[in-house]
Amino acid sequence: VCRRNSDGVLRIEEANRVIDITLMNLYNEIAQYPEQKPLLIQDFVDRVCQQLKNNQGTQEDTTQMLYPRVLAHNSNKAISHPWTQSFLGKHLEIAIVIHKEGRLQFLSPIQVVSFPGGLKEAKRQALKNLSTFAEQVDVVSVAPNIWRVHHPEVLTSSLVLLLDRLLLSVPSVPSVSTKNIQFAVPNRGTLWFSTDTLVSVEQHIFQEFTDGSHSIASSVFQTTFESIRHFRQSWTEQ
Repeated sequence: VCRRNSDGVLRIEEANRVIDITLMNLYNEIAQYPEQKPLLIQDFVDRVCQQLKNNQGTQEDTTQMLYPRVLAHNSNKAISHPWTQSFLGKHLEIAIVIHKEGRLQFLSPIQVVSFPGGLKEAKRQALKNLSTFAEQVDVVSVAPNIWRVHHPEVLTSSLVLLLDRLLLSVPSVPSVSTKNIQFAVPNRGTLWFSTDTLVSVEQHIFQEFTDGSHSIASSVFQTTFESIRHFRQSWTEQ
């Protein structure tokens, strides 16, 4: 059964699952290219049908391989844009990827919500897998109160979601209960952070942003450990 559940939401009901799909990206593309309305609608329908078909019988195997993925904020999302949720206002976004057959693939909105347990369970699994990965990384001291974690082939930048925990593994770090922190995610495989300032390594951060693959952001961001914890907790509850 397929029906409009509310403004901007399409609900698909099957025997063992209910899926809500946002139509906002479709609306935005039609508004931008009204002359292509029939083609855009057909493309949307084809994508939904294909993803429903691909998801059948595969959910149990894939939930164990989900990870969060940090992206630069994109305010003009196409229909094909993966599912994302804002992180630190409008500066960054968090997507969910699946590690399958040696590749990282972004999940679309319909793929995320069609997992057993829905979106909440997909997020919970992604954070659980990231926590396991965090135990295997090396945090390198670059300068006083400045650290870097890097691996070109993995989602090292996603560890920003666990910064308060990551600091616990670093010797001689003061209490992180209310401490401010600066961080940078120039590309997928790199995370810089400091309990003071990253100003002395800003040139290195910019160079990694421009030279590396899977670039994210050249900026340095400031937040608190409490904000990191709050996002992580609320992320799995929404």
